[in-house]
Amino acid sequence: IALELPAGFVVIDLPIAAGEDAHVVGRRAAEAAIAIVAPGSALGYDGTRPIVAPASSSSSTAGASVSITHTRGRAIALAGHVAHLGVDLVDDADAERIAAIALRYFTAGELTLCADRHAYTCVFAAKEAALKALGLGLLDGGAFDRAWPVRVVSLDPPELDTDGDALVLVIGRAGN
Repeated sequence: IALELPAGFVVIDLPIAAGEDAHVVGRRAAEAAIAIVAPGSALGYDGTRPIVAPASSSSSTAGASVSITHTRGRAIALAGHVAHLGVDLVDDADAERIAAIALRYFTAGELTLCADRHAYTCVFAAKEAALKALGLGLLDGGAFDRAWPVRVVSLDPPELDTDGDALVLVIGRAGN
């Protein structure tokens, strides 16, 4: 996947081999991204949310963040020096499933953005990445009760409305 990222951000994209645990590969990608962005730091967790943690009492994370996503065939980690960071990737093969739930969970405005199957996956990925950036998951972020704190208002150019919080959104198209 080719993403144009602001300076200081690193994306690590690793393939997931048949039989390999996607979460393990995702952690490996995150560790590699952290090593570049915040040398001397390590991958840690705040609950289930990945964070950049000091590797020792003498190291500093220097305000770095990390986010992880995976599909059936790839794991991606994004790291950078920002307070909030989220990444998500959805296979276009999941577009039918996402389109089926979209009527129930997307806003009317988001549904107007969904002109084709790929747009459904883009809206879903944007919403999930934003939830990750806010430190929330699908369940605690209200995804399944129409209470998403994030609304996608445009895919071209990418734009989110989070009631005052600024988020950077980068949408790339996966080749799988």
